[in-house]
Amino acid sequence: MEKRQVQLIYGSLLHDIGKAVQRAGGEGGTHSKIGGDFIASLDGISNAEGDGRTKDDAIHWAEETEILNCIRYHHGTSLGRAKDLAPNSLAYLSYIADNMASAADRREKQNEGDEQKFGFDSSVPLASVFKVFNGVSKDSEEDGKWHFVRRILNPENPIPYPENRAACQRENDEIFYTEVKRNLRENLRGMEIREEYISSLLSLLEANLSFIPSSTAVQEQEDISLYDHLKLTAAFSECLFQYLEEKNISDYKSYVFEQVEEAWDTPSFLLYSMDVSGIQSFIYTISSKGALKGLRARSFYLEIMMEHVMDELLERLSLSRASLLYQGGGHAYLLLPNTENIKTSLKSFKEELNQWFLKKFDISLFMADGYAECSANVLCNKDAGNMESYTALYRRVSEEISKQKRARYTAKDILSLNQGKTSGGRECSICHRMENVETLPDHRGEACPICRALESFAKALFQEKKNSFIILDQDKLKNAKAIKSLKKEQYLPLPSNRLLLVEEEKELIKWMKEEAYVRSYIKNEYKTGNKLSTKLWIADYAESEELDEESKTVTFQSLAKSAKGIERLSVLRADVDDLGASFVSGFRNPELGGRFNTLSRTSTLSRQLSLFFKLYLKKVIQGDEGSRISESEKELYHFYKKAEEFGKDSNGREEEKKETNNSKTFFDEGFWKEDKENKPVQKQEKRSIAVVYSGGDDVFLVGAWNDVIDVALDLQEAFRRFTGGKLHFSAGIGFYSPSFPIHRMAVETGELEDSAKRVEWQNPETHNLEKKNGICLFEEKECYSFTQFRNTVLGEKYAKIERFFRSTNDYGKVFLYRLLEMLREARDKNGKGFNRAKLAYYLSRMEPKDKGEYMQSLYQDFAHAIYTWAPRENERNELILAIYLYVYLIRDRE
Repeated sequence: MEKRQVQLIYGSLLHDIGKAVQRAGGEGGTHSKIGGDFIASLDGISNAEGDGRTKDDAIHWAEETEILNCIRYHHGTSLGRAKDLAPNSLAYLSYIADNMASAADRREKQNEGDEQKFGFDSSVPLASVFKVFNGVSKDSEEDGKWHFVRRILNPENPIPYPENRAACQRENDEIFYTEVKRNLRENLRGMEIREEYISSLLSLLEANLSFIPSSTAVQEQEDISLYDHLKLTAAFSECLFQYLEEKNISDYKSYVFEQVEEAWDTPSFLLYSMDVSGIQSFIYTISSKGALKGLRARSFYLEIMMEHVMDELLERLSLSRASLLYQGGGHAYLLLPNTENIKTSLKSFKEELNQWFLKKFDISLFMADGYAECSANVLCNKDAGNMESYTALYRRVSEEISKQKRARYTAKDILSLNQGKTSGGRECSICHRMENVETLPDHRGEACPICRALESFAKALFQEKKNSFIILDQDKLKNAKAIKSLKKEQYLPLPSNRLLLVEEEKELIKWMKEEAYVRSYIKNEYKTGNKLSTKLWIADYAESEELDEESKTVTFQSLAKSAKGIERLSVLRADVDDLGASFVSGFRNPELGGRFNTLSRTSTLSRQLSLFFKLYLKKVIQGDEGSRISESEKELYHFYKKAEEFGKDSNGREEEKKETNNSKTFFDEGFWKEDKENKPVQKQEKRSIAVVYSGGDDVFLVGAWNDVIDVALDLQEAFRRFTGGKLHFSAGIGFYSPSFPIHRMAVETGELEDSAKRVEWQNPETHNLEKKNGICLFEEKECYSFTQFRNTVLGEKYAKIERFFRSTNDYGKVFLYRLLEMLREARDKNGKGFNRAKLAYYLSRMEPKDKGEYMQSLYQDFAHAIYTWAPRENERNELILAIYLYVYLIRDRE
């Protein structure tokens, strides 16, 4: 990357830094001046440990004229008055890039009040991007919970749910901004103005500026963060730099002032997307021996591989990660310059990557891509009345990707595949590919080189200290001093002749001094340093009440043993409903058209979803405060009534007989517990869950069956709060013996997930017919909306069953099994020939021997409810599932 392009990226990323510094107090003047003075005041002294730098390497920011000019002159008035700027000053590109990013960011508020206000309010909190998603929500809706308290994006903090705007405007803002200012100062002093530090700068800005609004104009929406604005500005600026360079245009001043209309109308950009297919098959097609550890290792290997592919592509294109708009789940969107060099490089990179996939994994993985030429006007959707101009970009890109997927390989590729390998080999006992295999330790079978390396990788992957993932150049590795203690099984191959190594941070520092060092990634931490690429948010949760006796690790068997009641595990697969359509037109409003459908909001939406599924998911599983059901919603469920209410009959009289049964309900053990004061408390026990995969919009996890259902409910509630109910997901939950083949678990649960997406239900609040937002448990017939599952299956039918049998010490339980058999038979016959007399007989046999008034009242209430529900198709199906849940909970282990 050229030095001037690096300077431009730094200047663009820092151009609005004065907004944060100004709000810390003690500074006068415009934010442009304050920002420039702040950066110029930094004395660069390395604060990195052991990276080989000394004070002689210190950067004197005051001497970085081009960067300071980008900061001081990014507004038209100050830029026009600047006397000493050369026509090719980078400040001109930073200025127009800022205008383009602002055009994508800023939209005036409409229909949110009777009186339009003007001016600026520095105390305004950042609003959630979901506020303007699928229609603009007013602050009065959803109790006004659309804004964020200012905070540092710290992975150790609770999930940042939107709150009431007034609650987010606090008097101690200066304290927050002072902390931000200190963080910026300390970390910028340790950086160098080189390409290798751009990703570190992005991480620094993301951590500190993600909850600060870019615009504080009271008449504008405040839903784009300062970080997202700076990042998009840098993306526009580096694309323009390369585009103008290819066009031999160096008079930037004339370009932005005299040719401004042409600058906005010319298709200077490419909206580029890539899609790697076959990921799920690659992960799940393995043997069951040690399957859980292998699944998680393969999933993370692909996660690292996709990040590496992005970095390799950007390095080849001489672009930074600022141009990466979205990455997750094998999909990516990038903003690129529209140059012939870029187009040629994209073509060759795709060919090389697919050849590498064929060589290493046969036809398991394939990358398709596509791009659309576009102008700044289209990207910023300045003509909001013409929605097609913006949405057509995504449509064209998607069509090209679909076309490539239909015809993956050339005639030469197909001929080579048909000829097969000539070097011999045997089937790998893990991935089942024909390879040169070697015997695994303990004679557990024979494995190919990649599967052997994945075994070693799996052992190191989730060790707490090993959080550094190091990318090495295979050709330069032979001369590395740090290689002596390593074995070949500790490396995993990556495209572009690279190798992956997982190590502790102290080993990373050693590798940074080696010529073979390419870059590194840090898991679940913000770090800055030489060639430190993006941080990796990983939902690396894997806990179990029981551990495997031999390996002392979490396995399918240990998860099943940790279950309450029957010894089974469940698999959860879920993904966001209609996400593709959301990216294209989710910000379109029937009243306001497509004015909010902009690149900045699409990019922000993508980042928020990635944060939820990659970072916050682990907190949901751990029982993060606030991710559970709200106080008001608890009243919907009978089993959430206070403890003393269980001891009274319908007339409020005291129970005649004290309970002798110490068994707890499914939800007492899982979703909620009650403390001595009858108030809900956060669950303390760790949930027996292992996350296999959690990407940009989907989840695959496995665990004790009751914990999986708990997590599904918590996750749905957390996602509803996080998005303000503007997005939802559907989920499938399978029920398995731990010895069941993992591939079949994945396939069958995927089919349950598909069934959940076909759910249609009536919203009890709006009475509108809605689709998806469903949950399908155990079999395709058991599909419900999450609302129906919470309110009627659990809150009504399960609660009725559990309360009755808990009070009777499980008397008559044998007839519950016969009742279940009868209900299933009626369901299979679509209710034809339903035998009410037989139902009445079964219910009569459940009558408790205790003839006390309370117990008889309880029995009559139970029998009447069952007799009413059983003949009705929908309620019968709900009753069947509720009985299943109760029976599984009280069953013996096997």
